[in-house]
Formats: sequence, C-alpha cells, structure tokens
Amino acid sequence: MHPFLCCLTFLTLIASPPEAEIDISLESAKDISENSTKIECCAHLPIHSVHARVSHDHRRRKSRVHIPFDSVHPYDIAITGDATIEGTVEGDIVISEGMLTLEGSTEGDVVLISGDFLISGAIKGDLVAIGGESVVSGNIEGDAVFIGGALELDSTAVIEGDLVVVSVELKRDPAAVVKGDETEVSLGPLGKILAGVLSRRVPPGEIEAGKPAHAFASGIVFIASFARLILIAVLYLLGLLMLLAIPRWQHRSELAVEHVIWKTVLTGVVYRLAVGGIFAILAISIIGWLLVPLAVLGWAFIALMGIPQASLWVGRWIKKWLRFSFESRIGLYSLGFITIYLLSILSAVLSLLLRGTSLPARIVHVIGFLLIFGVMTVGRGGIIYTLIFPREVRALEKHLKQGAE
Repeated sequence: MHPFLCCLTFLTLIASPPEAEIDISLESAKDISENSTKIECCAHLPIHSVHARVSHDHRRRKSRVHIPFDSVHPYDIAITGDATIEGTVEGDIVISEGMLTLEGSTEGDVVLISGDFLISGAIKGDLVAIGGESVVSGNIEGDAVFIGGALELDSTAVIEGDLVVVSVELKRDPAAVVKGDETEVSLGPLGKILAGVLSRRVPPGEIEAGKPAHAFASGIVFIASFARLILIAVLYLLGLLMLLAIPRWQHRSELAVEHVIWKTVLTGVVYRLAVGGIFAILAISIIGWLLVPLAVLGWAFIALMGIPQASLWVGRWIKKWLRFSFESRIGLYSLGFITIYLLSILSAVLSLLLRGTSLPARIVHVIGFLLIFGVMTVGRGGIIYTLIFPREVRALEKHLKQGAE
C-alpha cells in the first residue's frame, strides 16, 4: 500500500476530541492578583497561570487563548478554538476550528486545521494550514504548506522557505516574497476531499502547560512528506513527456552525455553558476524585467529536459551493473529516475512512518538532495551542450552511425 494511504488509514482511526467549551487566557504573575478567579496550571510554573471559565454547553468544544504582549510562553499550545498571540511562544501552535491572530512570534511550528488565521508577526518554524481562510503579512522562516481553502499573501509577506499550495484559492500581492521553491498543485474535487479528511481526523489537544517546547509532533512532517512524493510523481510524468515529445533532441543529448561526458559535466557546472548571474542582471534593468518571464520559462524547460537525460544516463549504468537485457528507453528512463530519487522517496517514507523529523530521515534527505543535484547537473549539461554546439553533436551522431554500419 502507498505510504500516504497507510497514514490516511491511521488518521481515520483517531477518535474525535471530546466536547466542551472553555475560555483560557495566559497572563504573567504580576497581573494574577487583579483577578478574582484563579486556577493554577502547574505548581512548578511560578510566572504563568491559567485563568479558566468553563461553560456547560456540551455541544462543542471551544477555547480561547491570549498571550499578552509582554509574555513569553515556553510550551506548546494545542487547542480547539481561537488564539491571539501578541507575545512570544517558544513551542509549537496547533489550532483547530478557530481563529489564530499572530502579532507576536513563535519559535516552533504552526498547524491550523479548518481554521482561519492572520499572521502579521513571525514564525521561525514551518506553517501548515488545512482549509480555512488565511492572510499572511508577516515573516515565515520555514516552509509553508496550504491544502484547500483560501490564501492571501500581503505586500509585506516574506516566506524564506518553500511554498506549497494544494487546491488553494491563492491571492498574492506582487510585492510578497517567497525565497524558496514554489509548488502549486490543483487536485480538483480530490483537493477538497483531502482537506476534509485531514481536517476531520487530525485531533487537536488541550493546552499542555507541562510539555517542553518542540516536543509536539505536528502534522507538518506528514504534509511535507506527502507533498514531496506528489512532486516526485509529477516530475516523473513531465520527464517522460519530454522524452516522448522531443525524441530527436533527446537522442542527440543522450549521445553527448554518453560519449563526451566531461564536456557535458563542465557545461552543466557553468550553467549552474551562470543562472544566478543572468537572473541578477535581468533583475536590475528595466528591459531585463520584461525578459524575466521568458528566462524563467527557458530555465524550467531546460530543467525538465534534463530529467530524462540524467535518468537515461543513470539507467544505462544500472542496467550494465545489474546485467539487464532490455533496451526500452522508457524502461531505462524509469530505472534511472527511481534510482536518482530513491533516497528522497526513502526519506519521505521514513518521515511518514516515524511521524517526526528523525535524524535518519534528515541524513537520507540531504544525501538524496546532493545526488539529485549532481546527476541533474549532468543531464542539463547534455541539453545545453546540444543547444550550444549543434554541429559537434550532429558530427558525433554521424560518426557513430557510420561506425555502426
């Protein structure tokens, strides 16, 4: 069974949370004496208390948490209800079926399940939102993943990591900044089903005042790992499309990679180094801004064309090493692609099975990234070499054809 299906099966076995309605606010010790109703949260916490007002409406559970401007909350927050964070939270934040207003900052990750949020402060970890309406005008240092719902990136929004949106109604200001990779996937009706399943089956908890910061295993790892598997599958299909749609160019590039490997490697390295400089030059000139979309399309085209080249090259090595006898180009492509992305797939599966950011999964992910980077440099080098030196490649093709005769 696919790892994602296994995890979905596990999530469907989790019971829904109990029902009640609670109002909770966190205040510093100097303000506690001014209140008449007190409930001490933990005896070993001298600077924090929890003031609770319990309603006897058992139809649904609803909590409200407020972290004042001058307060530091050193633990995780996981509730069903609303939260207003004006101070600092050193742990993770999980909100379900409520509204999160983050004007302060959090040192950990943020997960929102069927809830709305307004982020004008800072998130130093990752952000995952499933359903709901979202507005980001602050800073997110990690990755941001959105599944279903609506997302608005304001002009002051900065996402330093990757941005992944799955079946999301996205409204983005041109001044919004995303420093990492951007991935947008539309699953149609399946996107709503996926968001509905995840939002109903991932249970929020109570506020856990005695739990150390960063101890909460949020759903970020699950969502990010699943998104990585989807991205790998999409790349496989796009690479296969390039292999079948432009066979002649692919064949010539394949000959260049196979017979003049060091020239293609050098071309790929120069291309890697030149891409950043080219985009920088285009960004600082008025005319260059008009050419940026064309440059992005060209970069994406070369990247996609390089996938089958790298996969065919690796596939031939694996075929020779394992002494396979088939000659199918699609078979070679599939064998090479799976080999290239095997470590990345393995790290995603480890993260899904271990349900946490384990050290083995991170090590495998880093090694897999380096492998992909190096092999794709060769593949793109073959494409660029064929594009820049067409006469040499045609002469090589003619020479090999005459030698075969």
